[in-house]
Amino acid sequence: MPDVWQNGALMALHDEALGERMRAEFIIRPRQPEDLEALLPMAVRIKEVDNYPEALASTDPQELCAFLEAGSPYGAWVAVPSTARPEPGALSPIAGHVVLSTPRPGAVTDVIRRQTGLEPAAIGMVARLVVVPDWRGRGVGRALLRTATDEARRRGLLPALDTLVSNVGARSLYESEGWRALGTARTQLAWGHELDQLVYSAP
Repeated sequence: MPDVWQNGALMALHDEALGERMRAEFIIRPRQPEDLEALLPMAVRIKEVDNYPEALASTDPQELCAFLEAGSPYGAWVAVPSTARPEPGALSPIAGHVVLSTPRPGAVTDVIRRQTGLEPAAIGMVARLVVVPDWRGRGVGRALLRTATDEARRRGLLPALDTLVSNVGARSLYESEGWRALGTARTQLAWGHELDQLVYSAP
């Protein structure tokens, strides 16, 4: 991990800078039913740019949106611009999204159980963490990650997540926040494709 993340003073400065940016540019709040319509174009855009979710072959907007909506028994949050009424042509009305879920049976959960000794009921999975392209590099993903992580800890759960081994950007974010790689998992998809995932737990 870079020295900057091992230095408490520099970490505090980074946290202060992120807080100032959040106040100036965006806010994190619980997802509301009325947000689901705005998730639709975001889900389509993310699929076009990142092919996310890789586990879903469909490009149907409703199916992509349903994927983002699902699996959030512990909570779901969105990042939205601080301006309540953005002007036409402004940044996307929803800048990012994340959920906190229960772990599903499979290779990822097996890695977490094997490395931590915890049962699924003690684990909170940070998932569906996405940021639209025009909001990347502004601290949105980091703020969403921290929000879901804090909620998992409030509930007494170990925060965990997984990402593709090839997703260098996501891995860099998690590791800069002190998340620890537990191991890799391979998931077999219905149409024969395989996903190689790196599994993390929060510090």
